[in-house]
Amino acid sequence: MCDTLLIASPNRSSILNNMIRAFMKDNAFEEYNPQRHKSIQNKKIVFAVELNSIGICPYILDVLNNLSLKGKDSLLGSTACILIKSPNLNYTKSFSQQIIFISNSLGCLFIGHPVVEVVEGFINFKTWQKTLNMSLEEICYHLCEGLSNRFFNFKIIKNKTLSYLYCTQAIEIHLTL
Repeated sequence: MCDTLLIASPNRSSILNNMIRAFMKDNAFEEYNPQRHKSIQNKKIVFAVELNSIGICPYILDVLNNLSLKGKDSLLGSTACILIKSPNLNYTKSFSQQIIFISNSLGCLFIGHPVVEVVEGFINFKTWQKTLNMSLEEICYHLCEGLSNRFFNFKIIKNKTLSYLYCTQAIEIHLTL
């Protein structure tokens, strides 16, 4: 079995398919199948989400619900990121937050800046266009490749020592047990 799973909307646009292609490049992956993938702990997971007009993807929510029914550790040790496309100008951030919150509660980690989001007309990439000499669509795929590089090179550091430094002159804390 492959270590990388693609959990993707069944009805994908050509744009989302191109995002997946740009992200996966030459990396081996399997598309998630609940009958074949009984356990998805310690996997690299890519959520590829096509939102509907009201900003949800029932399939992704159903997958996450079924995983939560298996237990609070059903994604333990897994690392994930999100490719998400909306048919309008809204909902990519809020739905990504839902995925991240639910997956985190099931034991999944997300790398820093784990989302590439596309809205109608790729207009969310206009700021990038000022510094990159590319079309808006090319910028989207370029960012998918960048996320891919960070995602596949991410390593979890298992360190059982926690160090912290706390200093204040203004606050005095008293603990009573």
